[in-house]
Amino acid sequence: MMDMIRALAQSGVDAGWLSESFFYAFMVVNAVVAALLLDPLLGGHGTLVIAKRLAFFSEAVGHAALIGIALGEPPENPMIGLFSFCMIFT
Repeated sequence: MMDMIRALAQSGVDAGWLSESFFYAFMVVNAVVAALLLDPLLGGHGTLVIAKRLAFFSEAVGHAALIGIALGEPPENPMIGLFSFCMIFT
């Protein structure tokens, strides 16, 4: 099955409608695994966000995360400032 997916990705790279990064086998495997694992999770999460009318709030928290990064993150652990700024914003 994976050989067929790799061959399809290779033909897509040769045709020019896929990025050259899909030429490497590990990229194809990582992309397939990520798609199979994340698609159902994020689909369900997106439905929950829309059903509870939190779309604008989640966008605002995302922008707060970008501001937290822009204000200066320590290079050894950038998640501390990002998470802290999002919690303050919330």
